[in-house]
Amino acid sequence: MFDNEPPDETDYRIIDHPNVIATPHIAGATFEVEDHHVAIMNKALIQWFANGSRNIRELANRQILPTPVNG
Repeated sequence: MFDNEPPDETDYRIIDHPNVIATPHIAGATFEVEDHHVAIMNKALIQWFANGSRNIRELANRQILPTPVNG
């Protein structure tokens, strides 16, 4: 991943180096990473919906979410 997207002049100094093969975002395209992300998301959804918890580390903007109604 580059410091800037799209890469800026500083990034291109590294990208253009003869000993560098730049592959932005390719590490996130494996089945293992996708499975891991799904597991994190499912755990967060269970905590929020089933337990009514907003104290979830991966949950962004928790202050604007209503507390779910269990039913």
